[in-house]
Amino acid sequence: MLLCFVLGFLQDLLLGFSQSREVMDGALPDPDSYMRLVRLHDMMAAHAPLQAVARDASGAGTVLAWSHLLDSLLLLLAWPLGWFLDPTKSLLWAGILLGPLSVGLLCASTAWACAPLTDPAWRWTTAVVALTYAPIVDYALPGVIHHHILVALSATSTVGWAFRGAGGRASAGWQAGLWAAIGLWFSPETMPFTLMAFGALGLGWMTARPERAAGRSVCAMGTALLLVVMLVVAVDPPSGGFWAPQIDRVSIVYVWMGLACLCIGWAAWALDRAGFAGARRVVIGGFLAAVLLGAWILRYPSVTLGPSGLLTREQSRAFFGLIAEMAPADTVSTFLSTVLPGLLGAAVVIAMALRRRTVLWGYAVLCSLFVVALGITHIRFGTYGAVLGAGALPVALSPLRHRFGPAHFRAKALLRIGVAAVFLLGPFAGLLADDGSDDDDDTVCSVRAAVPLLAPFAGQVVLADVDDTPELLYRTGVLTVGSLYHSNIAGFMRLRAAWRSAASRVEPEALRNTGAVAILACPGAARSLLVQDLPPQTLLDQLDQDRPPPWLALVARGADGSTLYRVR
Repeated sequence: MLLCFVLGFLQDLLLGFSQSREVMDGALPDPDSYMRLVRLHDMMAAHAPLQAVARDASGAGTVLAWSHLLDSLLLLLAWPLGWFLDPTKSLLWAGILLGPLSVGLLCASTAWACAPLTDPAWRWTTAVVALTYAPIVDYALPGVIHHHILVALSATSTVGWAFRGAGGRASAGWQAGLWAAIGLWFSPETMPFTLMAFGALGLGWMTARPERAAGRSVCAMGTALLLVVMLVVAVDPPSGGFWAPQIDRVSIVYVWMGLACLCIGWAAWALDRAGFAGARRVVIGGFLAAVLLGAWILRYPSVTLGPSGLLTREQSRAFFGLIAEMAPADTVSTFLSTVLPGLLGAAVVIAMALRRRTVLWGYAVLCSLFVVALGITHIRFGTYGAVLGAGALPVALSPLRHRFGPAHFRAKALLRIGVAAVFLLGPFAGLLADDGSDDDDDTVCSVRAAVPLLAPFAGQVVLADVDDTPELLYRTGVLTVGSLYHSNIAGFMRLRAAWRSAASRVEPEALRNTGAVAILACPGAARSLLVQDLPPQTLLDQLDQDRPPPWLALVARGADGSTLYRVR
């Protein structure tokens, strides 16, 4: 595990070396990273945990669904750096170190999770292959300050402990429940993996002989999950308080899920104590699990839809259509780079299932196919398939030692090279596939170049590209209209309506509704997805073509082409 951590950490630093100067200077590669720092700076100024970014949504504030576990870890990491650097720099450096540290821990956790199935001599290959997969690297580079890799780490650890618990290790249930609760604290995105892990323990109990170890493992996971989630919601409640049902962050919704798991676990333990056996034991346990978890889903049906369940169909289409990571893997290149690692991992799981021929391994096949389907549905979820593929490589290499004797050294070497090449080089084929999606327009306007232009508008509302909102909040004192966070859907829809305004000789009502006194534009930029379904006569199109309407007055132009207008 230590070797895998070091390999992952160093590889990540090397991958980010080419952009190290820009990142250390504050040019972060991900908008979410700026938004995370903005909220952290606000919390440090207020000396209190905050849920909202006050300067977004035209000054009304945007509540972020993120819980505060990662914020706490970043502040803890920044604390010793604060002895040598000012608070802003120490927090930036903590964010830069987050990616390498997180991916190192993920590599170690993945190697540990698959350790029962692997030869120790090949576990290090997990770390090597993980840092060749784009769905992992994209969220692990230095300067990406988000919880995506830590979420994958939590899910991997939960599944690893559940795998051991299903094999008869009673104490593993406690660790599985703890890691499941930690994953939910990072993000409820781990909820399917929590239920899959709990299901594995339940199947292990159903297929085992009536003995206390299997039942205790199920009971332990349910108990640990409920207790830790209750503690988490108590210390880090949603903006509406402990009892506010919020599906996009840890809340009472997941306390009820933990309670359902607790009841199922204690029922399994009680059935073992009562001496139930055979089909009767399986039927009663399965019926209780279906009723309790089914009741939870019926109580909170939107948990099956994720953030989409919080929006109307029109809002969801307009909002998620702009987020590249939420797009499906519907091109050759994205399929190969995003989905292929998970497919390779699923193929190894299927091969293991054909060898072992047990109910648990059949369940593992279904779970691995579900992980692959997640990556196909949304590029964002390709990270989980990539982790599956990274963990599967040492599993695929290990049996070759037993298949061939010492006299077949060359055959073993060639087979291992071939298997490793498929895992390492297969996803790279996506880089060679041309989807025809490259844009010939190279016009790029930077927020940093626009900072001097915006200085006179501090404290006033400025309309700008929605992707620039987090960096504008980080670098300037202006108020922004909206951002790509679903809890701020009203602000986003106002921004969208303003940019989609038809050509007119007076200020459009949609722009007045935003309260904007200035507009930051980038003439010559490629046409935005915000307006692609409309004729090219929108406000955004006019400014992209450097044809400002008469109700706008030019304030200044930046060296990179950024143009600032004042609303007359």
